[in-house]
Amino acid sequence: MIKYLCNVLAKHDISNFIVSNELKNFFESKTGIKTAEYISDTRTLTFYALGKAQLSNKPCVIFIDEYELPNCYTGLMEAKFQKIPLIVVMICCYKTEFDSSSIKEAIIREYSILSKDNITFNCFMCNGPILLKLHLSELNAAENTKDLILKTDKTI
Repeated sequence: MIKYLCNVLAKHDISNFIVSNELKNFFESKTGIKTAEYISDTRTLTFYALGKAQLSNKPCVIFIDEYELPNCYTGLMEAKFQKIPLIVVMICCYKTEFDSSSIKEAIIREYSILSKDNITFNCFMCNGPILLKLHLSELNAAENTKDLILKTDKTI
């Protein structure tokens, strides 16, 4: 699923992938992408992506886990004010539902991606940061069944 998401993004010329060091092995094994950039500090990662998106005039994609999301707040808020498109892909590794309310005001839209069929370019058209939640347990099931769908489309 994560490889498919990266392929959809790449088809739309969105290929600036910036990944938390925490997810480096996971990202490389699932996607095979070797051109991603890896940064250990999440706050630095967010601001780096913000600058890269500004310079390239294309959205940047940030891959983090759910515990790193609050550390992205200041960079995401800056992206929202400047209307810079950032795509935050949050890998949810645990079965508990992560509460993203702590960064709600910094996000324009929030999606839970559960199907290859419903990942469309419209998900990535934004004037600010969007959050894509990928639940690891559901990702593994989706790779086998291919019958899950895009769960939510919340405008915040």
